[in-house]
Amino acid sequence: MPEKLYNGIRPKIGLLIDIIYENYQAKVWEGVVEGAKQLGVDLINFAGCSLRAPYGYRIQRNIVYDLVNEESVDGLILTGSLGSYIGEEEFKQFYERFSPLPMVSISTHIPHIPSVLVDNVKGMEQCVNHLIKKHHCRNFAFIRGPQGNPEAELRYTVFKDVLSENNISLLPELILDGDFYKDSGAQGVSTLLDKRKTPFDVIIAANDVMAIDALEELQRRDIKVPEDVLVVGFDDIEGSRYTRPPLATVHQP
Repeated sequence: MPEKLYNGIRPKIGLLIDIIYENYQAKVWEGVVEGAKQLGVDLINFAGCSLRAPYGYRIQRNIVYDLVNEESVDGLILTGSLGSYIGEEEFKQFYERFSPLPMVSISTHIPHIPSVLVDNVKGMEQCVNHLIKKHHCRNFAFIRGPQGNPEAELRYTVFKDVLSENNISLLPELILDGDFYKDSGAQGVSTLLDKRKTPFDVIIAANDVMAIDALEELQRRDIKVPEDVLVVGFDDIEGSRYTRPPLATVHQP
C-alpha cells in the first residue's frame, strides 16, 4: 500500500456523511475508502447524520461534527446529504467553520470548494423523454426530494422542463413532497389514491428509496407494476435490482 507523508506525517482525511448503511451513502463510503487505500492515507468517518434531521434522535448525532478541527484531520470530504434539511446560508455557515482546512464536496456545488457532481440533468431528461416517447405517458406523478436539497431541486426542475417541452401539463395534485427516505414513497401513493384521486400513468421518485417504497405500496393495493402503473427511480442503487419487478431507474455514474 502506498503511503504519502507530508512533513513526516501521514495525512488524515475526514469524511462527513449522513449514514453509511443506506444504499446510496454506502456506495459513496466504499468509494472514499478505496481512494484512501490507494493513496495510503488515513480516513476518519464522521457519520453525524444530516444537519437538523427531523426524524427521531438523528439530530443528536450532529454533535459528532464538533470533533472535526485542524487537530483531528488534515482535510475534509463533505457529502451533499448533510444539507438536506437546512437552507443554503445555514449550510454555508456549517462548512465555513472548518476553514482553513482543505475541503472537497460530493454531489453538491459549494462555491470556492472543488465539487464532484452528478449529471442530474441528462439523466432526468432521458428518463422523462423515454416515458413520453416510448410509453406514451401523459399523467405524471412526481415524488420530490427534500425542498432546498440542490440535487432534489434540480431533478424536479428538469422534470418540469421536459414536460413543458413536450406540451404536457404539470398537474399540481400529482406532485408530492418527499424527503429521500423510505416512508415518503408509501405516503405519496396513499395521498394519490386516497385523497387526491387524480388518474396517473407513472410515478417518478427523486430517488430509488422512495420509488421502491411506492412500488411496494402499489403492490399491497393489488395495483400491478408496470401493467397498471409505471414506477421509476433515480440513483440505480443495488436494492433496485431485487424488487419484483426490478425497478426502472436512472444510473448514477
